[in-house]
Amino acid sequence: MKLGADKKQNSFKNFFAPALRPLPFAVKHLVDFVMAKLLLHVCCGPCTTATLEWMRSEVAREVTGFFYNPNIYPQAEYLLRREAMAKVGEVMELPLVWAGEEQGLAEYLHEVVFGELSRCQTCYMMRLAQAAQQAAANNYDAFSTTLLISPYQNLDAIKIIGEALSKQWGPDFVFRDLRHIFPRSRQLAKEWGLYRQKYCGCVFSEMEREKKKSQG
Repeated sequence: MKLGADKKQNSFKNFFAPALRPLPFAVKHLVDFVMAKLLLHVCCGPCTTATLEWMRSEVAREVTGFFYNPNIYPQAEYLLRREAMAKVGEVMELPLVWAGEEQGLAEYLHEVVFGELSRCQTCYMMRLAQAAQQAAANNYDAFSTTLLISPYQNLDAIKIIGEALSKQWGPDFVFRDLRHIFPRSRQLAKEWGLYRQKYCGCVFSEMEREKKKSQG
């Protein structure tokens, strides 16, 4: 199923600016109940593997994957990650919703222009906002993201943004530091022959990777 990215991106930066000031690291949020329906934003196939295992065992009986990642560049890279995600969906019997595939990159660049230093927070906002809106529109009890498993992401910012969106849209935001199961995701990705990306996804992270390579 394809969904166009919601045009409502009514200045995410201004809405969340006060909340994105540095805060003490606080990521111990225990999920103490089992929900009926969860919309899980999926960033890629490898990160989805172990995250989905955990969500199904600890949080929700019914999980749907929501693939909205407008930051991924170039198109060839997007297709590789999409293919890996589709394979995980098939193997793990995860229903998938594909969103923002026509204009996603343009929308991402529009949001981050002149704000490269805060691009990661902006990217979290865009993706989680879409997940929260879709969760609310389709009567999900909660939403979450596979970004929580990655040791390369800012979990403080993700927590702040997710909880703010929960208040705005209604569905609960499921937050848990899942970085301890990151090795499990790498193991499954290797066993299943999944494509494993070498940079976060955006053009800026690719430029940084190439710069480091050239510097030896």
